[in-house]
Amino acid sequence: MRYAGRPGWLVSHGGGSEFVLALHVCAALGLEHALAPDVPPLDRPLPVGSVLPVAELDLGRIAADWEDWWAGLLSRGHRRPEFRPGLRDGLPAGLDTRGDELRAASARWTVERKRALERAGAPHPREVLPVQRAVAELEAEGFASPLFELHVEELPVAGDLWRHEPRGFVLASTRALRADTAAERLKTALRDLLV
Repeated sequence: MRYAGRPGWLVSHGGGSEFVLALHVCAALGLEHALAPDVPPLDRPLPVGSVLPVAELDLGRIAADWEDWWAGLLSRGHRRPEFRPGLRDGLPAGLDTRGDELRAASARWTVERKRALERAGAPHPREVLPVQRAVAELEAEGFASPLFELHVEELPVAGDLWRHEPRGFVLASTRALRADTAAERLKTALRDLLV
């Protein structure tokens, strides 16, 4: 944590971002396995009617632009996007006219997913992510007053995904954030920032 005028550490958590929109678009195109083989599919199916009419779309161009979009998201982490020709409103060319529709559908899906998790009594990952414990263990290992900034982006995908990106950025599935291994994985990500 940072306290008035003193250096410190910061761990932020996000979800429901452009990463989720990108995965939603991928699922709506029915191309999860082709475009994002290293990322599991969404942990809940899209509602009926969310699948895009692929016969009307240039899938080759959209797929190439989607891969560029995903690579751009990974390269910038949680920082704000910069303008890139060919990507309109963050969406692959060919889907720009459906931007509002896709963003609204993704937002509805995200809200319904969150409500379903709350009804099931699942704690929010921020409540269970063992940040304080990981930092205390690092301090015990000799990292006195560690200085770092880490952003954890929660992805609503099936299975156990923990992808530690450079520059203080982690992509993690909801399941991975709640797993017993989260503290050790978090320590590994933090240790990489401190050396």
